[in-house]
Amino acid sequence: MISDTDPFPYTADDRRKHLDYIQAVIARLAQGSNSAKGFTLSIAAAAFGFSALNEAWYLALLGVAVIVSFSLLDMHYLHQERLFRCLFRGVVDGSVTDYDMNKDRHRHEVTRADTYLSWSVVGFYLPLLLTGLIVVAIALATGTPAEPRQGPENAPSASPAATPK
Repeated sequence: MISDTDPFPYTADDRRKHLDYIQAVIARLAQGSNSAKGFTLSIAAAAFGFSALNEAWYLALLGVAVIVSFSLLDMHYLHQERLFRCLFRGVVDGSVTDYDMNKDRHRHEVTRADTYLSWSVVGFYLPLLLTGLIVVAIALATGTPAEPRQGPENAPSASPAATPK
């Protein structure tokens, strides 16, 4: 805030710089959210693919656990981003002091439940979660094989009686 007795007044350039700092934090949080979505898609697809190939329900369940874990991480990033957006609006309207980065004063404006139920979290993770649960159900219905599949490395060896001396 600008005061007449302040030897270092908060100028318009200072306000722009303060807004730049907040916007940089918001951009980093958005990048973290995008990274979480990318990792989720890659790891869950691999787990579901291996589960279908090996008929192993526990691999599909691992994919579901990855989806839930990364959705919580993504929700955290989005919640923090919304708090910083509130701080940004406070700087614009002049209710935030010079270079204040305390986003916690806006906790009453943004709830975690609203964040978790937002379209960017539910719209991405819910279809993945439903797909994962379907893959788990199919894998459980087909059953986990008791023995590994026969391949060249698992093929039975010739019996000693059949080998010539």
